[in-house]
Amino acid sequence: MSDPPRGLPQSLRNYYLQLFGAALAYILFAVIMLHAIEATREHPAERNSLAALILYVLGLGIFLIYVNILWLRRKYPVNWAVCTTIAVALSLGNAFLLIAQDPTTLVHVLEVIALMCIFGSLGSWQPRHLSPVRYATIVSFGVLLLTGIALVLVYFISKGKVDIMLYLVHGLLTVAMCPLMIFQVLVFNGLIWGVRPILDIPLCSVILLMDFLAAYTFVDADDEIAHAFEILSESNLHRMGRMLDT
Repeated sequence: MSDPPRGLPQSLRNYYLQLFGAALAYILFAVIMLHAIEATREHPAERNSLAALILYVLGLGIFLIYVNILWLRRKYPVNWAVCTTIAVALSLGNAFLLIAQDPTTLVHVLEVIALMCIFGSLGSWQPRHLSPVRYATIVSFGVLLLTGIALVLVYFISKGKVDIMLYLVHGLLTVAMCPLMIFQVLVFNGLIWGVRPILDIPLCSVILLMDFLAAYTFVDADDEIAHAFEILSESNLHRMGRMLDT
């Protein structure tokens, strides 16, 4: 009997440790780089867009090439080296892009990680009488309904004193992450195709990092997005008023 390929987990526990352990290490590196790059800036409000663009293009370019070369994804430890390079490039690109990072942004980090853990746990099992798509759809609809109810309650309890648009941005993040994380974790657990992606653990870890970076970038810009929503809503109200006047 031939020996199993090098680098593969020998148990289910090792599989999860490798996948989520590497993803957590990548995420921690990304968070550390956010504050490390911030500390080196002379002007916190300035972003290095050129460096961010180069690193994003480099990371995503390597990612696209890596995904489409099957033998490279199976070559240990080259696959881990390539995926770590992708993670470093994307993390540094994100750090150069975002500005004005301070200790309070750790709340956003915890928010994103908490959402990933909650929805990931929902994707760790699947009712037998439901297909993966139907299960993800039902759970996502439930999350959408609960998020909407929570936003309405916050608005009425505060009597309109809170910036509801800001809460709406976080609600949109919650609703968007739900089906994404559920589907991904269903794949990681082999509940969709009946087999776990054991040979693609490095790739799965990088995908989780990309989920984190995208969600964190979105929630980090919550003030700007909320302001854009307010401008759009005011513009629509003025337009509707002119239509009614005519």
